[in-house]
Amino acid sequence: MDTTMISIEVNTADGVHPLTLADLEALKANLIEVLSEKKPEQDYGFLIGELRDHSAPMISEDGVARIGGWRLTEISGRPVFERQQMPRAPLMRFFHAPIALDEDGRWRITDVIIVKVRGR
Repeated sequence: MDTTMISIEVNTADGVHPLTLADLEALKANLIEVLSEKKPEQDYGFLIGELRDHSAPMISEDGVARIGGWRLTEISGRPVFERQQMPRAPLMRFFHAPIALDEDGRWRITDVIIVKVRGR
C-alpha cells in the first residue's frame, strides 16, 4: 500500500502555496548546490554525499515533506528543512535550510545554517 502524498500546502508570509514531489526533487538538487558553496567543507561536505546517495524525496501520509534526513518544518513562521546531526547530546547540531518561492514561483533553498544547541 502506498502511504505517500503527491503534494502539501506550505504557509509562507504571503499565503499558502502547494509543494509537490517534483518541487522536492528540484529542492534536493538546489540543496546540493547551496551546500557545495558552503565553507568550511568539513561542516557540510558529508551532507552532499548523503543527499546524492540516500535521500529520496517524499511526502508522508501525515503531510510531512522529507528529502532524506531533512524534514520540512516551520521555524519562526517560515518553512525550513531541518536535519539533526548525531550525536544528540551534549551538543546537538541542526542544519536549517529555509525555503522560499522565487520570482518565477519555484521553491528555492535560501541558505543553510548550522544551529548548535547544548544539552543539559
